[in-house]
Amino acid sequence: MHSWLEFWQGLSGLWRSPGVAVPAGLLLGLDVAAVTLTFAVVNAFWLKPLAVQQPEQLVRLVTIRPRIGVRSYFPLAMMEALQKRPEMFRKVGAGHEFLTLFEDGVRRENVLVAPVSRSYFETLGVGGEGVWVTARFRERCFGAGVDVVGKAITLRGMRFVLAGVLPAGFHGTGVRSGPEIFVTTGLAQLRRGDDLEIVARLAEGVSVAAAEEQA
Repeated sequence: MHSWLEFWQGLSGLWRSPGVAVPAGLLLGLDVAAVTLTFAVVNAFWLKPLAVQQPEQLVRLVTIRPRIGVRSYFPLAMMEALQKRPEMFRKVGAGHEFLTLFEDGVRRENVLVAPVSRSYFETLGVGGEGVWVTARFRERCFGAGVDVVGKAITLRGMRFVLAGVLPAGFHGTGVRSGPEIFVTTGLAQLRRGDDLEIVARLAEGVSVAAAEEQA
């Protein structure tokens, strides 16, 4: 089995998918011009479909730039900085997305893959270590209810083994769409520029107002 370092070297030049869904939970906004940190609440409608534990506790870090709008691309150092604030955030994770070639010996197609930090699934309360596929992807490619744990697949020619299937409706922090395959990886493989999406879970008892004051 190949290492993620080899995988990343093979993917050099690929860009993260620009499609960003409406944030899960709360938006953590950064006004770049004024260098101030603010919060904005997302309509509760967007929380209900999320297949994660206690979605009302989730926040996603974004930048709000004049004439550009909302963006969610950050360096790994930002995630590490938030992890040092346990009084604000119980868990913090990160990841990003790109299109790559998927094969399993039967089918061959391009799919959206998300390498994520090992803390990503801990933050959302689903999944675990290894390679996980969405329920929709399992149904489309292998059939509903088919046990795919231990099944070998290749991503851009690199072999991996599936660890499990994510809850129905889960697509990361997206509500209606998102990556089809998630792979937990080490921090070294996430150090590839300012393109990480960061998601965090508020510490117990921390309100948006309290987090904003500390920020």
